[in-house]
Amino acid sequence: MNKSIRTIWRWTNQKKAEGFPQPIKLSAGTTVLDFEELLRWEEKKKTSTLV
Repeated sequence: MNKSIRTIWRWTNQKKAEGFPQPIKLSAGTTVLDFEELLRWEEKKKTSTLV
């Protein structure tokens, strides 16, 4: 994935990226994203734009 961390969190907060994986809150102050889900989302976006 060739995006900055800032861009990824912006997409999460704005929810503008359709189907973008939602963050997982582990504890107060610790939120993560599933990297495999991000890669699947990115691949899906690539293939949908090629059609």
